Amino acid sequence: MLHYFLIYIASGLLINIALRSQNFDDIPIISKNLFKLFWAYALFVVINGFAQSTTYWDYKYIGVSFIPGTLASLAIFIGMDFEKNLYLFKLMINRIFPIVIFASIIIWGLQFLDIYSHATARFSSIVFILILSFPFLKPTHRYLIIIISLVSIFHDFGYRANLLRIGVSWFCVLLYYFFLLKPKLINSLSTIIIFIPIIFLQLGIQGKIDFFQYINESNFDPGISKANTRTLLYEEVLHTVNSGATNLIIGGGASAGHYSEKYYEEKTAKRTNVRMQTEVGFLNSLIKSGVVGVIFYLLIILIPSYFAINHSKNNYSKMLGIYIVFSWIFFFVEKPIILNPDNFLFYLIIGICLSEKFREYTDKEIKYFFNSI
Repeated sequence: MLHYFLIYIASGLLINIALRSQNFDDIPIISKNLFKLFWAYALFVVINGFAQSTTYWDYKYIGVSFIPGTLASLAIFIGMDFEKNLYLFKLMINRIFPIVIFASIIIWGLQFLDIYSHATARFSSIVFILILSFPFLKPTHRYLIIIISLVSIFHDFGYRANLLRIGVSWFCVLLYYFFLLKPKLINSLSTIIIFIPIIFLQLGIQGKIDFFQYINESNFDPGISKANTRTLLYEEVLHTVNSGATNLIIGGGASAGHYSEKYYEEKTAKRTNVRMQTEVGFLNSLIKSGVVGVIFYLLIILIPSYFAINHSKNNYSKMLGIYIVFSWIFFFVEKPIILNPDNFLFYLIIGICLSEKFREYTDKEIKYFFNSI
């Protein structure tokens, strides 16, 4: 009950911030119209979900997971007011990360507290947004970010989504230091990134290559857990869509689930072996909002990243733009529809990239901003 209470407190705060914001009219008109359509379509998906619901668990999922998860998109209003994000960065550097370091020392001293080790890895996973800020931080803060990123990785090697986020963030930093943040180069790289998951999805459907199985069997995955938890999810969801249980174009509504022989909770199954949500954003969007929902997510990535990469005077904006593009790959690996730090920070970065005032800053002004922490 405390969990649900905090979710709705956070959701209410996001709604309040959105209603009071005066920056929405300052973002590019194409983005403004995109988000209006996105929220209208999300409302349709929720209404469709309520119409299709038949059990308590259906209504509970919509109210506790889907609606708050969708409201995470309101974090764009926080990102649009870039200067106010200083309080968020201060909270991370001055409060959260020292707690993480202290907790890590305690946990390493008490090896039997394995569950707290996983919690620490997730608590520190927000470090990726400050890794992206690395070139503009004070030297002492840079050391702190390096330590926290190592803590987050080594506390839970099995948390592969975290490894991916941190790895991509450091890749963006390397592009900065090797002077490769050129719009033409980044646009070419972005095009390749967008097509990578689509190509692998097609190859997987044709049975030519199972990307997730290949990664698990390779030496590239340093994780403790070698279990392939994604291929079966793709098979189950695509089978559900292909069977006609949900509409391919518009989905089956917020309460739509997929048939699963392994990953389902018996008490929440409204029909035999039905699971309400997967760990993969693409599969959730496909089953609940259809191809239309997937296209909306792609546009939410492409348009802000285009402005961040091609219409900015600072390299920090370009780094955030590249990270957003990589989120398209994350979309095919993780990102459940819930209100969590990852989704919150994703939309916050979207909001930052849409801010014209932020894109007008120079690298010197960005560095001054972070040095004020």
